[in-house]
Amino acid sequence: MPLDQETYARVRAILARAQVQGHDPAEALEKENLLLTPTRRRNIEAATVEFVIESLENWRPAELLRRKYRSDAPTTPAQMQTVIIEYLTEVANLFRNNK
Repeated sequence: MPLDQETYARVRAILARAQVQGHDPAEALEKENLLLTPTRRRNIEAATVEFVIESLENWRPAELLRRKYRSDAPTTPAQMQTVIIEYLTEVANLFRNNK
């Protein structure tokens, strides 16, 4: 995935500054949170899962089911699973489209 121009300019400026100041380029990028280290990736993944759990906790099961099925009709566990998957897909799309 190509870098956006703003990020590219930041990286170039940080690398140039590191070279002039005699600092390690990788450490300079890490200090500015521009490297995705394994630890940072795990932290991002954990924060994302926590966000999804918190947002899912805000919906009661009946409210989730009502998004797709009539409230007066009995529903099955399979229908609940369908609604949860659709909800998680919506959350994933929000992350994907949030630029």
